[in-house]
Amino acid sequence: MNSPPHRANILDPGLNAVGFGIVQHGDVLYAVADFARAVPSLSFDQVEAAVAKLLAAQGVQTSGPTVDARETCEMSHGAAGGSSPRFIMRWQSADLSQLPDALEEQLRTKTYRTAAIGACSSANAESGFTTYRVAVLLY
Repeated sequence: MNSPPHRANILDPGLNAVGFGIVQHGDVLYAVADFARAVPSLSFDQVEAAVAKLLAAQGVQTSGPTVDARETCEMSHGAAGGSSPRFIMRWQSADLSQLPDALEEQLRTKTYRTAAIGACSSANAESGFTTYRVAVLLY
């Protein structure tokens, strides 16, 4: 608690999980504590609802084709289906509390009225860490 950075981590109200590791080397024990924020495992619908809420706060309603957005999420470039979005944003994150800066910048132009949101399987699902992969198609 005497180290300001360690104290800040220990007292951070945003952190809600801790892991400990201990290893013995000779007669000495070494220990480490890892403080973190647990990320809930959400369904695609729940991820899309969280992103829709952020878009609505920016004045953009979600009424676009979800199937196209979900398929677009799986792609590395381009858009799926017959829709022609004016802007496509794909990202992966463990944090659904804010939109990526590049998407925020596009929304500030106020040139988009609707959006389609699609979630898809995380690119590193087997790693054991929860991340969300999302595509937003702006129209």
